[in-house]
Amino acid sequence: MESNMASDKKRDDIRRTTRIIQIDEMLRGGAFVGMDELIFKFGVNKRTVERLRDEMNACKAQAEEVVKAELIYD
Repeated sequence: MESNMASDKKRDDIRRTTRIIQIDEMLRGGAFVGMDELIFKFGVNKRTVERLRDEMNACKAQAEEVVKAELIYD
């Protein structure tokens, strides 16, 4: 019984990760996709989409800071 539960959890984790990767790829591909569409298409909640957006914005801001620093000091 425990092995079935562990197996189910692992399968759920894989599905969840796959959905997050698919959303990330769509957004990084430059497609404009509304939050409601992502929630409906992938069956995720609003917080998941917001978290991905925030992480992508943080990465972008970090990259911009690196480029600015290189332009100023090189």
